[in-house]
Amino acid sequence: MAAPRVLAARLTDRLEEVGGEALVRDPMGWLLGRGLVQRAACPDLRCDDGIRLDTGTDRPTCGNIVHTRRALRAQVAARVEAEMPYSHPAARRD
Repeated sequence: MAAPRVLAARLTDRLEEVGGEALVRDPMGWLLGRGLVQRAACPDLRCDDGIRLDTGTDRPTCGNIVHTRRALRAQVAARVEAEMPYSHPAARRD
């Protein structure tokens, strides 16, 4: 079964994202809030960060979805920057 391998890979990747296990102060909180949370990049329930949970293989369509979402966020950020050039970054998020 691939589940243990996929879970280990997920936890390893997410620990690297935060800078390693030494920076996790509350292991149980981190596991429940970040480590084990499924982050679907697409509507497929088997997807987690662009990887199929049942097979551990990449999902090429997720890359396209993520790219499209990033491009849209960049467009919105540029528009907000143009409309509010001297505002505090926190005000731009409201």
